Amino acid sequence: MKNKELVKNIADYFEYLRSLCLEVSFCDVRLHFAPYFPALVSYNSHMNGYCALIKSRPDLHKICIEKQHLLIGRCNRGVFYGPCWAGVEEYVFPVKSDGEVIAFISVSGYRGKYSVSRKRAAAAAENFTLDKRNAAARYESLKENPPALNALKPLIAPLCNMFELLFLKTNPEPDDKNYRPLKEVLKYINDNYTWNPSLKEIAENCHYSESYIRHIFKEKTSKSIGQYIASLRIAKAKNLLKNTALSISEVAAEVGYGEPNYFTNVFRKETGVSPKQYRKNARNDG
Repeated sequence: MKNKELVKNIADYFEYLRSLCLEVSFCDVRLHFAPYFPALVSYNSHMNGYCALIKSRPDLHKICIEKQHLLIGRCNRGVFYGPCWAGVEEYVFPVKSDGEVIAFISVSGYRGKYSVSRKRAAAAAENFTLDKRNAAARYESLKENPPALNALKPLIAPLCNMFELLFLKTNPEPDDKNYRPLKEVLKYINDNYTWNPSLKEIAENCHYSESYIRHIFKEKTSKSIGQYIASLRIAKAKNLLKNTALSISEVAAEVGYGEPNYFTNVFRKETGVSPKQYRKNARNDG
């Protein structure tokens, strides 16, 4: 992987921010960082239980992705704070290069500053037939007091700067006719890997033939699509085991494995240890 050291620095800085009890993630709506997603997948989604409930539904996850694209226009005006469509309040920090928004960083997991936030959460539960008691309990578990913006800015600025540097150091390969199709395929997989999309589904949604996708993917990543999806799911599982109190069964479901025993077998094959042992080792190291 190109720029391996810089990508590791970004991941390490995310871990540092999370050690400060900040729920920080990035959104790559422009497809600039898709090639680095296996190393950064753990930092591409919110970790709180309410967001996990929302994104456990493919239809609601799709709404989240669609809403993210709408934030680009707002990002052009600078940092802002507000509620998402499901009522979660967050800070959004644009990542810019030469004046263009190339991604954004979210500091999320809050509630209570705006009355509309709770109304949106209630509407989400009502309109999409969520278990209202479970949804309400998870919503109440969100933090009530967001940090002041002037306290956050010095912490988030280095992360924005590292993403801009990664953007500048990444060769866009403008003469490679396969570059844009590959990024589109990677983006689709990155958004949907927990549901283990088939090659046929990927081809239909990205509007390329199955044989073409299979060829360019293997050529550019040295992995099959199945291997790539598995790597994303295991990477996300590692992060959940390390940073949350979710049970093994809940972690398995979160990354798309409906059968916990099967998840345990796959995890052990990929890492050499069981999920339970991995969690124990991670906490001892911490």
